[in-house]
Amino acid sequence: MQPSELIDERYRVVSRLGEGRMGEVYGVSDINAEGVPYALKLLRDESLNDAFVEEYRLLRSLGHPAFVFAYALGYEEEGNHLYMLLERVDGASLEDYSGPVDAGRLCLTLLSALEHLHGHGLVHGDIAPPNVIVSKTDFRILDLGAAGNIGSGAGS
Repeated sequence: MQPSELIDERYRVVSRLGEGRMGEVYGVSDINAEGVPYALKLLRDESLNDAFVEEYRLLRSLGHPAFVFAYALGYEEEGNHLYMLLERVDGASLEDYSGPVDAGRLCLTLLSALEHLHGHGLVHGDIAPPNVIVSKTDFRILDLGAAGNIGSGAGS
């Protein structure tokens, strides 16, 4: 996808934010909502459809401020791909971030988020610096694609 291309005739690609095991993530703006910015995760591997939908359901249901919020799940017919419309969090991954980090606040955020997940019987499966965003105001956790039930071996 290139800047200015449309996904699902609604989301204009602004930039490529990154990629992971399931696909690519783009910064997009909603042309039907005066350019509201979102992140859009575009699934590239159809064999991961079930895991992708499950990740969407988890993000929708968690309701914890450390996790990005998933707004919608859609299907992009032109490229034959599922996509997930996500809250856009501007910042850098903990892996790429070069400034000072409040280690205490980072630990409290991660512990609170993991406690919340475990309270739902789940593990994240991939807490790693690339999956933690350092924004101007807080730390946010991305990518629940490796999440699973406690004891399931998720993320291993």
